Amino acid sequence: MEITPKDRKRFRKLLDESHTFESLPIRSHLNEVEVARFSVNRFRFPGVEISNSFSVLLPAGTPAAIVRRLSAEAGKAMKSPMLAEKFDALALVPVFDTPEQFAAKLKRQRQAWSAFVSRGGIEQVR
Repeated sequence: MEITPKDRKRFRKLLDESHTFESLPIRSHLNEVEVARFSVNRFRFPGVEISNSFSVLLPAGTPAAIVRRLSAEAGKAMKSPMLAEKFDALALVPVFDTPEQFAAKLKRQRQAWSAFVSRGGIEQVR
């Protein structure tokens, strides 16, 4: 996985401006080969991790009853023996958030990224 001088410069700037325990992206949108290479060499990168998630998002304003029903049905499907076997084969550990927990997580991420964008002087492109 190539980390370019531009990646290093951006990371150094973020590191200089960051707080002690803040997560800082070095690269994003890694392909499968890059993730695999990192995984094999992970011991060389203490404190660095790759994370991802799979989520179901619904349009704003979806009635709460529908959100709860879809969440319950998705939870049942995710716990089925067939999917449990597939998750295990892929070394995936499913996390089942309630819609409220997921909304709170999205809010925290939005706040964190908003602060990151402000500190980095990143402007919206229209």
